[in-house]
Amino acid sequence: MQRPTRWVWLVLICIVILLLVSIFSTSGNRYHITVVETVLRDVASPFQNGISSLIYRVNESWESLVHLQRLRQENIILKQKIARLSAENALLEESKRENQRWAELFEFKKSQDYQILPAVVIGRTVPDWFSVITINKGKLDGVKPGMPVISTDGVVGHIRQVNSNSATVLLAIDSRSAIGGIIADTRDYVLVEGDVATNGLLRVKPLAQDVRFERGAKVLTSGLGQIYPKGLLIGEVVEVEQDQYGLTITGLLKPVADFPRLEEVFVILNK
Repeated sequence: MQRPTRWVWLVLICIVILLLVSIFSTSGNRYHITVVETVLRDVASPFQNGISSLIYRVNESWESLVHLQRLRQENIILKQKIARLSAENALLEESKRENQRWAELFEFKKSQDYQILPAVVIGRTVPDWFSVITINKGKLDGVKPGMPVISTDGVVGHIRQVNSNSATVLLAIDSRSAIGGIIADTRDYVLVEGDVATNGLLRVKPLAQDVRFERGAKVLTSGLGQIYPKGLLIGEVVEVEQDQYGLTITGLLKPVADFPRLEEVFVILNK
């Protein structure tokens, strides 16, 4: 490694001397500054301004980040409050609808001549999802197999099996169901059967060759069977079919009960 040359040492000594002179000349209380101070301040001024500006921008950016983080936290808290209020509002709305339904069911119960038992739908099973339901009433409530089940609209089905605290209901839409019916206007007797091939509709069959009915005809329970009392609304004829000779007709009936959306029903305990 080479030793520093003689001129390097001279430069270093001159710098030290200038620094000592600057310190000595600027010490004490003075009203005037020296030429050296003026030069140094002029040289350092741009750097000081740059550093001050940089420090200001850094401080401003930091405050913005802190403010942004605070806003994010407040936003999270607000979203949580909104979600909680939405959930509470949904519960209140559902409670309001449920109270309204039970008020309607209570009024319906008072208007009936039969002894009826309110029940809640608590289950459906595969593969009979749309044709069999389970209710929360059973043997301990006086429910027995074969009892008719209705809604505020009309016929729903009948009790099929009973346990102590629950029972299964075979809906009228099931292909195993058959209800004795009567055309409201003509008083002709018909048979109303469930049919899985009719996409939620029931099939209406006349019990005599001369029976005729049209679209829009209301069909009621005839009361001639062993299950349903007379006069319960089953549904309305929406389509009429004739055989190729025009001798017999059959119809498709839209039931009044909304089977997929049943929530509460009534079991008729006595007819």
